[in-house]
Amino acid sequence: MKKLTLPVILLLFIPVLHAASLPKDFDVKDFNSKFKTARWLNDYENVTWATTDYLGKQDPEKLKKIGRDWFCYQDRDSVWHAVYGSFDGNRYDVVFFLRIDSTYKVTEEQDIPSQSFLVPYARAIETAYARLIRDHKDLQVQLSLYIRKNGDGTFSVWFFPSMLQNGMAVYGGEFSYLLDASGTKILSSSGYYTGKFKGFPVENGPEEITLDYTDIDQPTLGGILFVWEYRKFFKKIMLETSRSISSVLRDHTGEYYWIHVEKK
Repeated sequence: MKKLTLPVILLLFIPVLHAASLPKDFDVKDFNSKFKTARWLNDYENVTWATTDYLGKQDPEKLKKIGRDWFCYQDRDSVWHAVYGSFDGNRYDVVFFLRIDSTYKVTEEQDIPSQSFLVPYARAIETAYARLIRDHKDLQVQLSLYIRKNGDGTFSVWFFPSMLQNGMAVYGGEFSYLLDASGTKILSSSGYYTGKFKGFPVENGPEEITLDYTDIDQPTLGGILFVWEYRKFFKKIMLETSRSISSVLRDHTGEYYWIHVEKK
């Protein structure tokens, strides 16, 4: 067991005050950027849970018309919306257009977005799926897709493992694609996958768990997202890389903060 040097703490909700206190070679700028994205992805996940619960109470015949090209997005006022429908390659047929407020209350809206708005999203989803399947035919777990339209009109698409039906929280594979504004061309791709997924039962499982990323130097976006998403289900989650261990703690006010410890 490697000896840990304590304490080395970094609060992610405020500027870093003493960069010298960070673990050696820890890329704080990269971590902050990934954590910002992870928080957005976690919001996206919460919106999908709220809307799928809503859809579960709707007409089963209407639900059959929904394909895999559904997606969520935030409008200019940061209000979340979800579009459920199907894409035939040219036109997006909307079955449900939903609005989600800050309390995750879901309401249906009639003012459906234009085809010029919907189609690029759907094409980006289809293009990313095609590349994922082409490059990784051996994946044995279901992946959740997240999509975001960036400020320059491009699309970011991420795939992370979904929780298994038996309640297993899974990590170990993540795939990211940047696409052009039309959604038809992949501009770049990145990811992390060692050939197998790992996981822990959320119910009746261990109170403290460690995510094994010891084959790399810096925490991945998927690892950070896992810690943040499941922080309320485990007493402690430690994200271990080759150089450091990161974890989320909770202070006396109920606020969460990150701690990073250098491995010796």
